[in-house]
This record gives sequence, C-alpha cells and structure tokens, in this order.
Amino acid sequence: MCSVAWCSFSWEAFATLTTGLLAVGGAIVIAKLQMHILTRQTEIADRQTDIAAGQAELERVKLRSELFDRRAKVVDATRAWFHAFNADGHIPLDERNTNFREAIAIADFLFRPAVAARLRVWHDLGLRHHLHRTRNDHDAAHAVALQILTASNEVTQLFEPEMRLGEALPQAEDN
Repeated sequence: MCSVAWCSFSWEAFATLTTGLLAVGGAIVIAKLQMHILTRQTEIADRQTDIAAGQAELERVKLRSELFDRRAKVVDATRAWFHAFNADGHIPLDERNTNFREAIAIADFLFRPAVAARLRVWHDLGLRHHLHRTRNDHDAAHAVALQILTASNEVTQLFEPEMRLGEALPQAEDN
C-alpha cells in the first residue's frame, strides 16, 4: 500500500513540489558556483600577495643598489683624492678636491659616523700639508705627507663593511 495517493495529487501540489525541488536544486548549483568563485578569489589573492612580496623585495634591492651607487661615488672621490696626492705630492686643486669635499659632506648620511669622521681627519691632514708647503716648512709638510700616505692604505678597510654586496646591512638601533 502506498502512502501517497498519486491519483488525487493536484496540479497545484505538483507545481509547488516541483518549484520547491527546482529552487533547492538551483540553490545547490549556485552554492557550488559561489564556492568555486571563492576558491578562485582566494587563489588570486594568494597570487597577489606573492606579487606584492616580490615587488617589495625588488624595491628593497633597488634601494640597496642606489645606496651602493651613492656610496661608491664617495669611495671613488676619496680614492681619486688620495691618488692625486700620492702622484703629485700635494692635495689636488681641481675637481678631485671638490668631489672629495662633497663626499665628506654626504658621508654622514651614507655611512656609519666613524667613516665621515675619518674622512674629515684626512681632509684636515691635506689642508695642514698645504699650509706647511705654502709656509715652506718642508719637514712638517713631509711628516704630514707620510701620514696621508699611511692613511691612503686604510681607504679600503674603512669603507669595506658598507661596500660588501650580498650581505645584510647592520640594523640601526632605535632610541
């Protein structure tokens, strides 16, 4: 015996039942589509996160490269100044001296404080040598020239920590 009397089933009841079943079926299909969309959105968001991380790393490397280039100009100006002094026996009175003074001025921003201080000491030695030469105090000028010659051998060692590529930069301490 059947509990549903199929013969007495009205068209209104059938339409209601069919509509309900179709609505439930449609809701299931829409839910599956929404889950698929949500999954794709999550994948896209993950990819965007990876791209943003890559862009941040690229920007960090770019900034580091620019910093290295600026530091290299200071090193080059310092070496040119020492080379001119060692070759000519006096401080250069041309763009090499100007470039060295400019390098000293920006060294405070590009290097640790000891570097800028050392560059100032070397520049002062050059000025003292120039002063002794103009006063014809050859013994004092020679003594200062020897100090400058010794200092010229310290250039690489002074700049070396900041000029190493591929290594992490020391972190500044927060006060």
